[in-house]
Parts: sequence; structure tokens; C-alpha cells
Amino acid sequence: MDRFLLPKAYQAGTLLLTSLLGILLIGLLALFGSLSMPMGWAAFIVWKQKSTPGAETALWFYGAQLVLNALWSVFFFGLKNPGLAFGEIILLLFFIALTTFLFWRLNPLAGALMFPYLAWVIFASCLNYAIWQLNK
Repeated sequence: MDRFLLPKAYQAGTLLLTSLLGILLIGLLALFGSLSMPMGWAAFIVWKQKSTPGAETALWFYGAQLVLNALWSVFFFGLKNPGLAFGEIILLLFFIALTTFLFWRLNPLAGALMFPYLAWVIFASCLNYAIWQLNK
């Protein structure tokens, strides 16, 4: 169907929805970029010190929390199980906090670069809990 034959209100609504989705996508890309880049930088700082005692352990926990982060998406979005996802995100928070602590001990800048991610996951945990409770 030719879009020029559709009512003007429908065209305006479609344009508004498309614009809002575009803005949301740009916002999400900016958010994840602003979280991923400092995390990667922190891991690189620690990786450069890999001969320092404790660096291997810190990088292991860093990798483990990345795996847990991916699993949360599977539980929440894939399985549509916010209760299971909430339990998993609490474990994820523990791993992020431990990684941040271990990074901080090796290099305070590396630890500080993990704080935005930790804050975001705390916020996401609150949202996850609320969604779980609202859908019981």
C-alpha cells in the first residue's frame, strides 16, 4: 500500500514512533559504549600487569562476570524468567564488586573504571526485582 494513501495521522504516528525508536537506539548504544569502554580499559590496565601477583585472578573474575552478564540476558529475555534472572544478577553483582576490588588493589584507576558498570548493574537489579514482583 502506498504510504501517501494512508491517513495523515497514521503517517505522523509512524514517524513519531520511528523517531522515538531511533533516539532510544542511539541512547542505548551510548550507554553500553560508556560502560564497555571503561571496563575494557580497566581490564587492559590489569592485563598489562599480568606478571603482578593477583592479576590473573582478577582477570579470571573479570571474564566470569562477562559470562554471567550474558547469562542474565538469556534468563531474563530468552527464558522470560525474571525471578531466575534476579537470582543470577545478584551473583553477577558479587562478581563485579569482587572484580572491582581486585582491580583496585592492582591499580586504583582500573578499579575506579569499573564503578559506572557496578552502578548500572545495581540499577538494573532494582528494575529486575520490580519486574519480577509485578509479574508474580
